[in-house]
Amino acid sequence: IDLLTMREYHCLLQLLCPDFPLELTQKAARIVLMDDAMDCLMSFSDFLFAFQIQFYYSEFLDSVAAIYQDLLSGKNPNTVIVPTSSSGQHRQRPALGEASMLEGVEASLFYQCLENLCDRHKYSCPPPALVKEILSNVQRLTFYGFLVALSKHHGINQALGALPDKGDLMHDPAMDEELERLVVRSRLHRTAQQHRGEEPGAFAFQRRDKLEALERVPSAPTPNQYRWEPRE
Repeated sequence: IDLLTMREYHCLLQLLCPDFPLELTQKAARIVLMDDAMDCLMSFSDFLFAFQIQFYYSEFLDSVAAIYQDLLSGKNPNTVIVPTSSSGQHRQRPALGEASMLEGVEASLFYQCLENLCDRHKYSCPPPALVKEILSNVQRLTFYGFLVALSKHHGINQALGALPDKGDLMHDPAMDEELERLVVRSRLHRTAQQHRGEEPGAFAFQRRDKLEALERVPSAPTPNQYRWEPRE
C-alpha cells in the first residue's frame, strides 16, 4: 500500500532525521492536496516529487509565494518587493479570496517577476528556460498550479538529478535482489528457530512417555535373602 497521510509521511522522514521540520512536510503535501484536503491520502510518488521541489527550492518558492500575493493585490511587477530570507519568508499576508485563488494571475507577468527573481538572487531555483516553458503553455495560473507543474515537469526532475523518472521510481533491480536475499535469510532463520524449538519438546515427550510406562509396571516384592526360623 503506497497511500499515506501527510502525518505518516512525516513520520517516515523523522526516521531519517528525528527533528525534520513539520512545516516542510506540510508544504509538500499542499502541492499534492491543496489546503482543503490536508488529511487525505497521497500516493508515494506524488508526495515524493512534490517533496523534492519543496526541499530543493524552498527559499525560491517562499519568494514566489510573496510575488504571487503581490500580483493578486494589483501591484505593478516592476515594484514587487522580493522578500529576504530573514524576514520575507515569515511575512504575514492577507487571506486570498476564493475568486482570486481560482482565477490566479497572468502567466506572462508572473514569468517576468520570476525571471527577475532568478537574476537577483543566488539561491537554488529551477532553470529559467523550463519555468518559461511551463508558463508559456497557459494564460493564467494559480500559485499551487505552478507548484504542481514544477513537480510534474520531466525536465526539472532531470535538472535536479535526485530521482529517476516517475515510471522507474519503484524499479530498482539491485534493491530487488537485496530485498530477496533478506527475505530468504529471514525465512531460513525462522525455519532454524522452529527446528530448535521442536527438538527439546520431542525429547521431553519421549522421556515423559517412558516414565509413565515405568509407573504402570507393577513393582515386584523385595526378595528376602535370609529366612530365620525358630528352633524346636
